[in-house]
Amino acid sequence: YDDLIYLAVNGKSDIKLSYDKIGYINEEVKYEILDNDIISVSDGVITGNKVGSTTLFTYIENNKLETKITVTDLITSNIKKDGYDFSKPELECGEYTKEENDLLDKILVERINDAGYQTRAGAVEAARFLLLEFPYKISYFYENGRLTGNKVDGEGRYYHTGLYLDESRYDNISKSAKGPKTWGCSLYSNPAKRKIDNGLDCSGYVTWALLNAGYDPGDIGAGITARFDLTNLGEVKNITTSLIKSNKIKVGDLVHSNHTGGHIGIIIGIDENNFYVGQALWNDASHKLTKRKDNVMAVQITKYSFSEMGSIFPHVVLMDKYYKEDGNLTNMW
Repeated sequence: YDDLIYLAVNGKSDIKLSYDKIGYINEEVKYEILDNDIISVSDGVITGNKVGSTTLFTYIENNKLETKITVTDLITSNIKKDGYDFSKPELECGEYTKEENDLLDKILVERINDAGYQTRAGAVEAARFLLLEFPYKISYFYENGRLTGNKVDGEGRYYHTGLYLDESRYDNISKSAKGPKTWGCSLYSNPAKRKIDNGLDCSGYVTWALLNAGYDPGDIGAGITARFDLTNLGEVKNITTSLIKSNKIKVGDLVHSNHTGGHIGIIIGIDENNFYVGQALWNDASHKLTKRKDNVMAVQITKYSFSEMGSIFPHVVLMDKYYKEDGNLTNMW
């Protein structure tokens, strides 16, 4: 039974009630809500009606269970089922206060814990959160460095738990090149030789998701090289039709392309015919990767059919030995 739930306005959550029956019991479930304006309950589903916090009491037999529920407009319930919502606005500089950043961090932690901390599902949930529930686009930023290189932090990469939205997070930053600047704020990129909005690069997004799920891969890159990188975390296999049909590829596995020396993404969805890859894509990426002529420069979801996957991402990194446990894994959101 969940004792803490965060909901978007108009968002829904099933009441997860499980119990062991010993002999006869009256299985009728009754609910009491302290503030009926904030949430409503119907057929075991909670709906967030307006921003606020309240308490839900659930009664079964002689048991009284209590759930604290917060409804917030900091996350969205408008979650697309087939890919990235390209209509989402771009994150602007200074959009969030410290208190709002703190609350978003708490929601992220709750989502990961519900999926399973230090599990495959937890990593998938962290990766999904930025793409599905966070209401803004996180820009692609050509990094100014990483902790394993020149020790620059928070400029195209953010190797810390939580979101990088308020200046209070500067306390976490160990070394800057052109910052510190939070996501959405204009920052000079040394590789791009111009100012662009700060965000995440491809391996920065994947390492951020893994770190928030309770793993510590190191702030490492994406290429298959002599240097230790994300492809070293699991078993690298060529993506073939037979491998896809074997069902050995799972959400949470990483996919790699040799594009511009090495590009990495994480599979966050699989349906009957398609893979859904979470990845940070840049404006000079090939249309083969983006599948869009406008080349959206952002962390996004791209849908790839089984038949085209191997030609776009030649390699998959099977991560069973890395994650060890699946957790509450779902193929789709």
